[in-house]
Amino acid sequence: MKPALLPPEASRRTAIAIATGLAIVAILLLERARPLRRRTQPAMRRSVRNAMMGALCASVVVAVEHPLSRSIAIDNVRRRRGLAQQAPRALRPAIAFLAMDYGFYLWHVATHEVPWLWRLHRVHHVDPDLDMSTAVRFHMVDMLVSLPWRAAQVRISGIDPATLDRWQLFFTLSILIHHANLRLPVAGRGAGRADDRRRRSAGAGGPADRAGDAGAVRCRRMSCTVRNIQADP
Repeated sequence: MKPALLPPEASRRTAIAIATGLAIVAILLLERARPLRRRTQPAMRRSVRNAMMGALCASVVVAVEHPLSRSIAIDNVRRRRGLAQQAPRALRPAIAFLAMDYGFYLWHVATHEVPWLWRLHRVHHVDPDLDMSTAVRFHMVDMLVSLPWRAAQVRISGIDPATLDRWQLFFTLSILIHHANLRLPVAGRGAGRADDRRRRSAGAGGPADRAGDAGAVRCRRMSCTVRNIQADP
């Protein structure tokens, strides 16, 4: 008797979960093998604390954000709503992907510029060390207050459910790598040094690098950062 095949959506979500899990394990191993910075606190205690904060945030994401985003994405396709749905079919995934990423960049700027949002977001930046666990260190209220903006992102972008899944995977992997305590090859070291500056700025109490957590925007800025920092002493 042949095993039942998973529906395409369930199969896609399973593949994303496996890819995320494998990426986490790989980054953990690489952080141990090629650390960029010396730790200032016991790793286990810090990681557990950050993981607990991340679990609270994940509960908001799983219980509210993902179902809401998926419902809006399905409606985008059904009603042909949003930027991507007005474009030729072949261009829709790329337009939706970039619109989602740029929308998150704008939200991240707001969390650094609006005082009451910065008070919540600063929890992420005052981590005494910087590694992959920092990527999930957020105040749960920070996640809650971002929900209307995230829903608006999905609606305005016109993203479809499949592209939404791919963007969320890209976004998750990019923030994990972005925060990792990992010594990169020469071509990527500028980004690591930029992160050190970002952490010191936040620890001092002022808004830091505003482009921090938008994946595609960050890739563009990282390439510029490398070129600029190569001239540093």
